[in-house]
Amino acid sequence: MFSDVLDRPVRFEPVSRGAWQKELLDLAASSRAGLLNTDMSRHIAACGYAVAEGIERGNTKYTDTDAFRRITGRTPITLHDYLTEHATVFR
Repeated sequence: MFSDVLDRPVRFEPVSRGAWQKELLDLAASSRAGLLNTDMSRHIAACGYAVAEGIERGNTKYTDTDAFRRITGRTPITLHDYLTEHATVFR
């Protein structure tokens, strides 16, 4: 799905929660961190882990589009649509 949008191969490599959190923490401590900080790194890792755990238990619905719309004032879009709209950034 992503390869067709980005015009390049995209592959999935599984990573443990600890390894992903360490990667995010290392990024937060680097000059490339941008807005990413230590607390945000831990939060992102925890959210990703929670979603992955839920999927393993068969829960695939993690969206409350009405809540998202209320909170942000925006209509949620799929990752595929987001990548399509911003493909030039990822190429």
